[in-house]
Amino acid sequence: MAKQQQGFIKIVFLIVLLIIILSYFNIDIRTFFESEIFKKNFNYVWNGIKDFWTDYLQRPAGFIWNFIKESASVLIKSRQK
Repeated sequence: MAKQQQGFIKIVFLIVLLIIILSYFNIDIRTFFESEIFKKNFNYVWNGIKDFWTDYLQRPAGFIWNFIKESASVLIKSRQK
């Protein structure tokens, strides 16, 4: 079995195990995700991630992306000749 498939099987197994453990402790997953406190916390973290991306990562990532696009364009043009 390929390593990639083994990793996928492990993730599925861990998810099933987590659901079994939560069920054992009588925790309702739907209620947890629909609760106001979860929504507030999730929005807080998501907004923090977006701010971090905008303030610190967007410019360097854009520079790297443009460099890759330009390099690929030059490589493609040079192979077409």
